[in-house]
Amino acid sequence: MRYEIKSIGIWAFIKISFFLSLVIGFIFGLFYAAFFSMILAVGSAGPYGDIADFPFEPGAVGPVLLIILPIGFAIGGAVINTLLGVISIVVYNLIARLTGGLEFGLQSVTSAAPVSGVPTLPPPQPEPQRFAPPPPPPSPAVAPPEPEGPPASPPSSAWTPPPPPPDEGDRSADAGSEKP
Repeated sequence: MRYEIKSIGIWAFIKISFFLSLVIGFIFGLFYAAFFSMILAVGSAGPYGDIADFPFEPGAVGPVLLIILPIGFAIGGAVINTLLGVISIVVYNLIARLTGGLEFGLQSVTSAAPVSGVPTLPPPQPEPQRFAPPPPPPSPAVAPPEPEGPPASPPSSAWTPPPPPPDEGDRSADAGSEKP
């Protein structure tokens, strides 16, 4: 089977890309903060570094880096990665409109012999029937017997509608004829 990607939805990409870039940027920011904190700690305690030479306290920079770098990497990476991705998708959609898009083929895989070390699933079994199937319709050659005699009359206990309410004009005439 051959398939072709004609276009990619921009809004769906923005939502997914921004969220993933936030998470990945935060994780990278934590790694960079830990790395730079160690560099500052090792550099200030080495034979060539003197704490008096730094314009700031190197021990106080580590906690600040642990707060600033993950947030900065998360927001900056999310914005930049999403913008670059949107530009790439717009360019792809324009080119795909002209050239027909990215084409790829799919093939169903059936193997006769299982690969060693990989468990195989048993073939699917048909589901048991829970209800009996409906009976087949009667053959068209056999017609049902016709009832004999006149058709049956409806039962005498059939519902009848209530009588209509009296007209408004009749009420006013009745009201004037009443005696107190």
